[in-house]
Amino acid sequence: MSIPTFRKIIYSVYQIYHPETEWSEIPFANENEAYDVLKSIAYININKLPGSNISSDEEIETIFIKNKDALLEQIQLINPEVIICGNTLKYMRDALM
Repeated sequence: MSIPTFRKIIYSVYQIYHPETEWSEIPFANENEAYDVLKSIAYININKLPGSNISSDEEIETIFIKNKDALLEQIQLINPEVIICGNTLKYMRDALM
């Protein structure tokens, strides 16, 4: 897995599902055992279009407001056990409560 964001997600979710596992025992993100945890989560991008490496808070907030109902519907339909918001938690927190 060469995308840093997905590596971080894999390691975080793996630890959530396997709390007894020491950091040094978590499989590398490019191993099937680690990659399989992605099958149990939903990755929902607030911006439905490709972006750059960096997005401004104003841009993300505007897009969130525009797509809020669709985003919440996607989350409800997928019904994931884990929701990782990262830097978008500040927009999603109230909507998810």
